[in-house]
Amino acid sequence: MKVVVVHAHPDDEALWTGGLLAQMAAQGHDVLVVTCTLGEEGEVIPEELAQLVDADQLGGYRYWELQQSLEILGCEGAFLGGVGRWRDSGMVVSDHPRAFANAGAEAVEQLTEILLSAQPDLLITYGPDGGYGHPDHIKAHQITHEAAKHLGITNIWWAVTVLEDVTLENVPKTWRLPLPGEIASVAEADICIELSESDFKKKAQAMAAHRTQLMVENEIFALSNRIAQPLLRREYYESRH
Repeated sequence: MKVVVVHAHPDDEALWTGGLLAQMAAQGHDVLVVTCTLGEEGEVIPEELAQLVDADQLGGYRYWELQQSLEILGCEGAFLGGVGRWRDSGMVVSDHPRAFANAGAEAVEQLTEILLSAQPDLLITYGPDGGYGHPDHIKAHQITHEAAKHLGITNIWWAVTVLEDVTLENVPKTWRLPLPGEIASVAEADICIELSESDFKKKAQAMAAHRTQLMVENEIFALSNRIAQPLLRREYYESRH
């Protein structure tokens, strides 16, 4: 099977789909991760790397993190339009001329070209709201569906978050538990992927490779907001045939 996954930023491939990608790669499937930006507008967790933002060097560092993640997961990678063609737009869309959220037909054409070459049996991206409303995630969803329509690709999965009733233990002191409704999620999904121990470990390692963006400890993870979330042994998807 040939699989193409379209993500907005480095770290999304591990956070949203890392378990499935590791599983498919281990089974011998061809997996290509298309990343649309370098994640230049992300926040930085380690204090010793905070200067990357002021120097506008975060994108280059996250490129390196992505390569480590893809190697752990066993996947190939590509950037939409080439490295640096589109820029992270931020949660509030910037007026940067390369802001991905403002991309139009050119981005659709670039993805169409990739899909023509890859000939995927399965295409994976986010749902219409991008999972939690990030403009770049929403744009990734839009261009994926437009390119798929041009090529007649109908087997599309949306990566979604389903909250499981899990008690969080050994939460680091500087983190906090999520408030009710604070984590964007859906009530249910029609596909549940059970992760093997190997899949789970590779996902955790791939997430940890993105040290500017993610913290992973004791089967718990957090973003820069330090809200603790369980690292689940399942991933959820919605099928859109």
